[in-house]
Amino acid sequence: MDFLRRHKKIISDVFGLGVLVLSLFVVVFFIWKRCRAEYNGDYTDTLLWANAAVTSGHFYNPDYWYAYFIPFSGIPLMIPIVSAFGLTYFSHQLGMTVFALIFAAALFVFFKALDMPVGEASALSGLTMILMCSSKILRMIFYGHIIHYSLVVVFMCVAFLMLKYSSVFVADGKRAKIMSVIIAVWCMLCCTNGVATIILFFIPFVGSLILERYFDPKPISLASDRKFISGTVLFCAGGLAGFVIKCLFFGSNNYEDSITALLPSDGWVWNQSPFLLEWITVLTDDSGSDVLMMSFDGIRMLCMYVLALVILVIPFFAIISYRRIENRMLRLFIIYYWIMFGTTMLTYSVSYALVSNWRLCGLVCTALMLTLCYTLYMLKKCRYVRWFILIVPVIAICTFIAMLTVKKIPSALNANRNDALIEIYEEHGLTRGYSSFWNSANAVTVLSDNKVHVSPIVFWPDGRYGVRHYQSEPSDYVDIEGCERYFVAVDAEEMGFTKDTLVANSIEQIKYDDNLYILVFDRNVFDNFEPVFSDPYPYDTKGDY
Repeated sequence: MDFLRRHKKIISDVFGLGVLVLSLFVVVFFIWKRCRAEYNGDYTDTLLWANAAVTSGHFYNPDYWYAYFIPFSGIPLMIPIVSAFGLTYFSHQLGMTVFALIFAAALFVFFKALDMPVGEASALSGLTMILMCSSKILRMIFYGHIIHYSLVVVFMCVAFLMLKYSSVFVADGKRAKIMSVIIAVWCMLCCTNGVATIILFFIPFVGSLILERYFDPKPISLASDRKFISGTVLFCAGGLAGFVIKCLFFGSNNYEDSITALLPSDGWVWNQSPFLLEWITVLTDDSGSDVLMMSFDGIRMLCMYVLALVILVIPFFAIISYRRIENRMLRLFIIYYWIMFGTTMLTYSVSYALVSNWRLCGLVCTALMLTLCYTLYMLKKCRYVRWFILIVPVIAICTFIAMLTVKKIPSALNANRNDALIEIYEEHGLTRGYSSFWNSANAVTVLSDNKVHVSPIVFWPDGRYGVRHYQSEPSDYVDIEGCERYFVAVDAEEMGFTKDTLVANSIEQIKYDDNLYILVFDRNVFDNFEPVFSDPYPYDTKGDY
């Protein structure tokens, strides 16, 4: 016992760093050994955006039909990788590995900013990293591609680190003023990513500063709060400048328009699906069929169900005990989370964002981080220990379950239907074709290292088909010199739609299974972007999503 007391800090640091190293191993193992089994069209986003920049020679390719252009994201990270290794699956693996390291570093400096020693900051960073592997949804968002819902966590972590050394926190000084300017620049860069980042990061960040000062019992006056006011105004100016840059140079895209458009009131989440269910399934994944409670999947879902409830409830206790928390950074984090919760619910519950619950992933990650921070704080302060100690085994068990979940993902090459399709395409000498977004478009392109190029198209019930202006570009639909056979992959429903157009004009039909067929043609099915075998569809290209 004397040895443990004397070397408490060293043991804590070694244990914490061990958890962090383990988490990096788990994440890198997923990226390099298991991700391929779950790889789909959504995973390709960051890689395709970087490839659009490389092929055009411009950071923003005006000819590319972006789902959502987010300049301050993984694009700068992926551009040199794609330049060196091309549009390949290796590029995806390498880029996501680098991002995982950035994510881990951001988490570590964030927890350090909350006045945690190295061991605690490392352990909490590692736990967060591993628990973001709990479900397909979380793995896709945090380690499958680089999108708003993971980026906002990184943005928050870095902003909190810099905030601690800014003029808002410390006495007047040159370094503090410089740091405030750097934060303003950081806000500007972050807000170039558009509305989603403003909702999930910028408003909570600035709002937490304002509300923290408002809740402070000290009298508010212009003289005493000059430093705070000037700093906050500077941050707001930076964020506004970033959004103006976004509007002037990058505009809006289909995806952004879709998630920020309001639904009719009868389609709001309260009338469609309870929020609690959506929150839980982010961690558990959907249960498509009866799952035995004592099977691994059953145990996993029950454990993650409990974790989902824990991270939803604990922040309530945090805000209730707000005034008893001495750590100012933790108080700011509590307010930040609740503003983020409010802005997320304000938009998620009444807009098209509710179509997919993965848009809650950033909030779920932040809730987990707050739960870890607040639980540790209460245990160290010896407050309600008998209650908060119960959270420790929940976190430990769920972390272990998350690691086992990654291990149990199939590793065989043909575990992903797209890999099986690539084998068929190559066996029949097919290298250029089309499909709907979820029937192998883009995903096959990356998984085959661009040897089989599959671009997205849309189908209509009357048999017409057309170019899909979403994650594609004009060059995807032109004739390729030397290519004599083109193909279109269709599911059973699309097969029925196009029986008098594409199906009737195909020279060969290859059956993959009862719900997927490959139609082969002796010519391109598009001529000057117009369908060859059906009437054109008069859709608005700007609204084609």
